Amino acid sequence: MRSLAAALCLALGLLPSLLVAPSYGQAEHGQAEAGASEGQAKIAKIVVGTMRVPPFVLRSDDGQWSGLSVDLWKQIAADLKLPFEFREYDYDPSGLLDAVERGQVAAAIAAIPVTLEGEARFDFTHPYFAAGLGIAVHTEPQGGVLATLAGFFTYQVVAAIAVLLFGLLFVGMLIWLAERRQKAHFDPRPLHGIADGVWWAAVTMTTTGYGDKVPVTFRGRAVAMVWMLPASSRWRFFPRHWRLRSSSAG
Repeated sequence: MRSLAAALCLALGLLPSLLVAPSYGQAEHGQAEAGASEGQAKIAKIVVGTMRVPPFVLRSDDGQWSGLSVDLWKQIAADLKLPFEFREYDYDPSGLLDAVERGQVAAAIAAIPVTLEGEARFDFTHPYFAAGLGIAVHTEPQGGVLATLAGFFTYQVVAAIAVLLFGLLFVGMLIWLAERRQKAHFDPRPLHGIADGVWWAAVTMTTTGYGDKVPVTFRGRAVAMVWMLPASSRWRFFPRHWRLRSSSAG
């Protein structure tokens, strides 16, 4: 009996499936009796309870058992040279576990969920299958202009627009500082001149090139050269999902 308990313990430790056996605390009263039969070389055939739960446990028309849990148990039993036989139960997980607890079967294999209540009564193996649950529900569209704008202007989009506007303002100030003494294209007055600079930065960024504002000084052209390089990749300012929306809308 003790060798049988050791074999079951090893099987329970190796099988990564839902295999259960009575808790060791329930079998402590039989340790003395198990010690008397420790020297027995032959292990009696054990009964393993199961129920049909495809694809874990299946039974063909000729009575052959197969499935994920069954194949794992057969491999472990073969490695341990452990004789066994299956006893089929109706689809009733609670009834199958009760049979294990009452000692009607030595262990049970099936798609048995591991719960805290079950852990207090049985020894489970490590679970090898995690069932993910996905639920699709119909969402009611929220109408109105505000709802549309809220879905379009996310935090990432607003942050990208703010960074872009700051860049235009910064470049507009630089080009005005470089060209403010040349009155041909940029107004010498700060407010009007910076506005001209922002307009020039935006036109340069979009590669439109109206030609109404053109830097003529060396410093102004240097600022223009530096601004043209990052401005050519202007769409990187925007999040990817917003660029996809814009391209699909066009």
